[in-house]
Amino acid sequence: MTRVLSPKAITRRSLLRGASAVGASSLMLPFGAAAVAAMARRGGTLRIATGPGSVTDSHDPRGWTSLHAQFYAATRHNTLTEIAADGQLTGEIAESWDTSDGRTWLLRIREGVTFHSGKVLDVGDVIASLDYHRRTPGAVAGPLLSDVTDMRADGPWLVIDLARPNADFPLLLSDVHLPILPAHYGAIDPLSSDGCGAYVAQAYTPGHYARLTRNPDYWKPGRAHVDVVEIVAAQGPDALEEGLADVVFGLDRAGIARLTARPEATVLAVSGTQHHAFAMDVRAAPYDNPDIRRALKYAMPREALVHDVLGGHGRIGNDHPIGPAHRFFDATLAQCPFDPDRARHHLRRAGHDRLALTLTLSDAAFAGATEAGVIVAGAAAQAGIDITLNRVAAAGYWADHWRQTPFAASTWSGRLTEDWAFATAYASGAPWSEGHWAHPRFDSLLAAARATLDDRARAALYAEMQAICATEGPAVIPAFADYILAHDNRVGRPEAIGSNAPLDGLRIAERWWMT
Repeated sequence: MTRVLSPKAITRRSLLRGASAVGASSLMLPFGAAAVAAMARRGGTLRIATGPGSVTDSHDPRGWTSLHAQFYAATRHNTLTEIAADGQLTGEIAESWDTSDGRTWLLRIREGVTFHSGKVLDVGDVIASLDYHRRTPGAVAGPLLSDVTDMRADGPWLVIDLARPNADFPLLLSDVHLPILPAHYGAIDPLSSDGCGAYVAQAYTPGHYARLTRNPDYWKPGRAHVDVVEIVAAQGPDALEEGLADVVFGLDRAGIARLTARPEATVLAVSGTQHHAFAMDVRAAPYDNPDIRRALKYAMPREALVHDVLGGHGRIGNDHPIGPAHRFFDATLAQCPFDPDRARHHLRRAGHDRLALTLTLSDAAFAGATEAGVIVAGAAAQAGIDITLNRVAAAGYWADHWRQTPFAASTWSGRLTEDWAFATAYASGAPWSEGHWAHPRFDSLLAAARATLDDRARAALYAEMQAICATEGPAVIPAFADYILAHDNRVGRPEAIGSNAPLDGLRIAERWWMT
């Protein structure tokens, strides 16, 4: 197995000011576009198995809950900024950016980019694309733009005014849910497949399959090597062994062992911000009681899950989404241990001697989730918590069960900044809030940290937020898991693999090739 460590490369300086050379640096793969171009073979079909999709997926960027939908989106779209494989923030449609106060941002929009339809991209397309998320109820990227008060064109520049300073703002613009789409009469068509990315959509069956062909007018040199990309909603070693895919994502311990033993395959473990969770809907009893949530956290066998489910390819979590790869991770926060006696204490405080719960899960949530459920149920029983496992089919898990049942398994690719992670799923009213949690103190700290440019002050604010989440939050987060993927050895790839999201930062189709 090949292990790829996560670089902690994004700095405050790189966020506040995109260097004048960022337009050139963004075209470079991990060890230079020239080196990759010399190795990469052009042509062929690359098939990627992302794991289960959702039949409710569509071209509409306000959703895209499944990895299948997100990867399909990243393959045909560009965003304003991009996280390179080495962790650096670089320009994509935004050639460069600058700010003097973190509140007014100037982004120079790249010239000469065309959409698949032939329309030339301009600042108006960018404004309309971002505005769609600001104006559309339930858009998952809406919270990332909640502080935007005005957007306007100034020649090739986009000027964005924020209600308060935000040093992380350019990084947020790399979110896959914020693609730049063509505007007509000042608005985008959210159901259009038209984009300006590396590949052009040819066929799409939501939740199952997508087929794309190379964009002959793609503006990035040294990218988009294969002729055809096929994206299939398959999971596990069978997809590779049976020739259904050339790259597979989401392997459990048994799958890792099977493919590691095959000389024609390579297994990669990429350390990043991915974490697994068991989310509790605080609107439903008994999860509305913080003592019940605390009892479940003490009843969680974290070390066993990392060892037995992840095969050691991860680290224990502490019930908040911030991990060691983040800038403001609080390493001094006490780790919640597996402690049945303390779990029973909180159970009794909630008025229960014994408690029966149902946990909904599927391996669509994460590889090995059903095995994890068995381990969790066995451990929780020692604390007086009897967990019945509701095992459901992978198909439709994200549409029919995630956020629809009061106690369910999930996984998160993570977000590169603390603000991004908290705003996406833990702020009051967040579109992807699994627990429908609202905590006034937490919300006030989130707003204060977003507006603070001093790193020491931000660290203190984020430390308190991590503590609140760990003790009172709506999720048990037992583990940070490496991204595990495998590929047939006929597939060529750069040496460095992006860790900001699964599948090489969702860029495999653009960065990898067939040998």
